Amino acid sequence: MTVTQGAPAISQITPSSAGAGDQVQILGHSFAGNTTIYFPGPGGIQLAVPLGNVTGLSQLQCTVPLSSVSGPVFLQTKTDTAVMFTSNSVAFTRIPHIRIRANRRDLSAGEMVQFQSRILGEDLSPAVTWTADLGTISGTGAYVAPANLTMYSFAVVSGCIQAGHACDKFRLGLHPFRVGPTVPIVAGGHSLQLGGILGNGAVSPWWALTAC
Repeated sequence: MTVTQGAPAISQITPSSAGAGDQVQILGHSFAGNTTIYFPGPGGIQLAVPLGNVTGLSQLQCTVPLSSVSGPVFLQTKTDTAVMFTSNSVAFTRIPHIRIRANRRDLSAGEMVQFQSRILGEDLSPAVTWTADLGTISGTGAYVAPANLTMYSFAVVSGCIQAGHACDKFRLGLHPFRVGPTVPIVAGGHSLQLGGILGNGAVSPWWALTAC
């Protein structure tokens, strides 16, 4: 009697919605041999997650790849005789993440900075809802610090994907005025012109040099 291995079959992936770096389980049967799970990636590429030899298992656990997107998940197994089997595919939904950034972390009173956002794990570009606990921010991510600052404080800006639960936060330092340039680096023997910045204009502060 000759027993041949059948193609692996996936019954479900649980949870069927997950974010990058989350753990998911693949349930099914006929898992045998060196196995690789494939997640959909950007631009139609397949992201491979090698699991090694899984003979005798009816459920597999793996980590969702960082660049994965929503789409079909399937697996391939390679037997000891070098025969390759491909399973059916099951639907997987990648929960998107959002990252927000600004090109400055410190602002003077009344100064504006434009926030940028990046949606990870989503081919579309969903709208972003912006909020700030101090100061104002527009629907396009343009933040303006309060004009009446009298002491150093902080503002936390949040960007959330609309109709979703993914959010990111960015903390700003707010000052009555600030010193520019933002990164005051100068080579030995050279000079650097510093300036006081308030809102969209300049101020003339009193300067002092302290050795440390």
